[in-house]
Amino acid sequence: MNRITPVRFQMPTANFFAGIAYMFAKAFTRFMIGASFLLILCILSCASCSAVPLHVNFGFDGAAKSLLWTPITVQISNPTDENIEGILVIQPDNDKPFLAKCAAKVMLPAHSKKLYHAYIRLSDFGSILTVSLVRGSGIYGTKRIKIDPCSRDDKLVVSVGRRAARLNFLNGETVPASQQRSSTLGYASSPGAAEATIRIGSISPTALPNRPAAYEAVDVMILSELIPAATNPKALKALAMWVASGGILVIPTGANYRLYQNSFYDELLPVTVEGVIDMPSMNALSKLGKSPFPAGPVTVVKSTVKKDVGRVIVAEGGVPLVVERSYGSGLVIFLAFDHLSSPFKDWSGQVEFWKSIIRRPTGLPIAKSIAKNADDLYLDQNYSYYNYNPQYLLGANSLENVVAHNPSVKVPSFTSIGLFLFSYIMLLVPINYLVLKRIRRLELAWVTTPAIVVLFVMGAYVMGYTMKGSELKFRQATFIEGRSGERFARVLTAGLLFSPARRTYDLQVADSYSIAQVVPAEVKDQLPPTYIDDKLLIEDLPMAMWSSKGLESVSGMDLGGYLDADLVMLGKRIQGTITNNTAVPLQQCVIVYGQSRLDIPDLPIGGSTKVSILYDPYKDESRYAVTPQLGSLSSRLYTFSLGMAGATNAPVLLAVPDVRHKVFSVVGNEASTESVIRCAIRLRYRAGTAFRLEDSMMRRSVIKAFKAQVEGPANATGPQAGNLPVTFLNRGHLVASYQFQVPPGGKLTTLILTLQPKGISTTQSVRDIEVSVYNCSKNRYDVVKPVPQARLTNGADYIAPDGEIRVRMKQLSTKPTAVVLDLAAEGRGR
Repeated sequence: MNRITPVRFQMPTANFFAGIAYMFAKAFTRFMIGASFLLILCILSCASCSAVPLHVNFGFDGAAKSLLWTPITVQISNPTDENIEGILVIQPDNDKPFLAKCAAKVMLPAHSKKLYHAYIRLSDFGSILTVSLVRGSGIYGTKRIKIDPCSRDDKLVVSVGRRAARLNFLNGETVPASQQRSSTLGYASSPGAAEATIRIGSISPTALPNRPAAYEAVDVMILSELIPAATNPKALKALAMWVASGGILVIPTGANYRLYQNSFYDELLPVTVEGVIDMPSMNALSKLGKSPFPAGPVTVVKSTVKKDVGRVIVAEGGVPLVVERSYGSGLVIFLAFDHLSSPFKDWSGQVEFWKSIIRRPTGLPIAKSIAKNADDLYLDQNYSYYNYNPQYLLGANSLENVVAHNPSVKVPSFTSIGLFLFSYIMLLVPINYLVLKRIRRLELAWVTTPAIVVLFVMGAYVMGYTMKGSELKFRQATFIEGRSGERFARVLTAGLLFSPARRTYDLQVADSYSIAQVVPAEVKDQLPPTYIDDKLLIEDLPMAMWSSKGLESVSGMDLGGYLDADLVMLGKRIQGTITNNTAVPLQQCVIVYGQSRLDIPDLPIGGSTKVSILYDPYKDESRYAVTPQLGSLSSRLYTFSLGMAGATNAPVLLAVPDVRHKVFSVVGNEASTESVIRCAIRLRYRAGTAFRLEDSMMRRSVIKAFKAQVEGPANATGPQAGNLPVTFLNRGHLVASYQFQVPPGGKLTTLILTLQPKGISTTQSVRDIEVSVYNCSKNRYDVVKPVPQARLTNGADYIAPDGEIRVRMKQLSTKPTAVVLDLAAEGRGR
């Protein structure tokens, strides 16, 4: 019999513990060696990164506006022996996911340096901006800079040239705001807050961005030291495209007049530069500066005003000193003198002179950028953070709304949904029960019930798949707007990408002048950045199944020539000849003038036609509303164009340009793409024997209000400009500024004022409102009696050199009174 030997437990010996300690020490040593090696690599990597210096210029020498595109200029030097590839990333300390960024891809050869541009929309808050050159998880270099963007309501004045060319004495001055931020939401803030602070910036000519949207924060650009031959040609074109979008470009000249005899300045200037002339003084400038001009000789440029283009603001002894012209939606202002030299720089009236330039009225683009205004809506305190509705911002007439309809998406009717749910309930409960009861197998309900549920879920999926669509679709609409007699135009493109599956997409932007972005749909949207390479790229755009994403591109276009309009205004009729001198054939042409329409023949290159159209005021906005889910993309863009052109109350040529202008495309995916394009060219005309200044030729702003409430927007352009409804409370008063754009060859002769009661107010109570108009020739307010109507036949005495007319209303009683003031004007040809 075998005996079982018991196992005895022995305590570990000292050698055992020593072995464990040795193994632990060996493992710890290896870990420390590895960690030290990684630390050395990181230190070496950081050392190599610091060898790539970044010289960063934020905005326009530190000046920028919140919520609008801001250029970031980065000079990168590569002192190493290897090429550097990476991405220039912009990161603010208080980042908002719905604010767009445009990064730059960098490819820098060894021992070289290059200037790169990136762009960003900044929020109202934040003080630090981090600029990094990254590659994968590594960082070549980083630069942190302090930023202080001003409000988008302020006026940003930028000088092109040395920092010494900045108008620093204007910094902090105020002028009436041309457009209040809250107007994008459909209401106006208090008229008393309608003041804008002037901010000053500068930029070197070599650092000018070559994309017009990069200048959208700039209100006035002064070309102090710009030599076209030494400047990037694309940057020069971008400047002209920015002016066409609504900017004010000031071109001072001086003794070196030959600098302004080239194609760039000839395209923009309202005059033809001929030489220089010595003058004893420039006393005529005192009208703008409100201060006597210093005595003494001065050298000015001798020029000839371009016929039907330039408007003389100030002249001395027959020599034009300040001349302006409209260019697209903007202005170009010519100064016949050097503003940085004596005696002008010693003049005490400089501040008021430049304020008059900044206050000059400009037009508004026919089609507005939704992405530019959408960010304002997110941050507005009067709008709910979680109840954002982008359709409220888009409205019935917007370019984004034109492409919003996806024809592949069929909305199921209420009847079909009801029948589907009724069939599901009937089959799941009564029919299922009756059938199982009849075959006496009620226990099978454990099988039939899940089967019915699965069956209907699959049916619902198939129904949704059929109605929503199974094809990747892309729709885009491009709207070009310019003015006759001008080569450069503004371009706005809206796109909509429909995805049938959950995945990410890469998109390419073919326009080399474009800044593009994804339009945010809600505040929590994380927008992918746009990358600047050979072409713009939007990478890794995430999309859910059966979802759509909106895109927008703001750019410009060189028409290769101009549309020549030889038109005369006679009363309310415009007639003459139109000739297509652009490099683009124009098809499906129609002229819109308010609500009047005139179909004309196609205009091939060099083609011309005679036109005659009578003005019919644009009133019915719903007539041209773009209805969601209805009409083809082409017809929707046409309807949009009719409405937007008619609302300007100015003659506009609408046409389809025969060009291929496909802006967006999906990379690596076969998408069904539908693309349409249309252009709107505002037609210049000169004054005939007699004419009437309509609302389209004026802009109204309330610059002072006390115990007076303005109904609707305090600042208005277009149909509402000549109509001012006000409610006075208790001896209230109000001052309104009207700025007219008299057509070339015309002279203002008569002002017509009408004051009418509104609501429950009576004609007797209206007589308690004192109305007066500022007389510029006598420097005083003249009291008028606009009940029922006042006609001031010496109208030229009331219009300032900058086109401004000021009207003051004062309540003489304490009883609340509601009135409507209408202002109109008449003129004649010179």
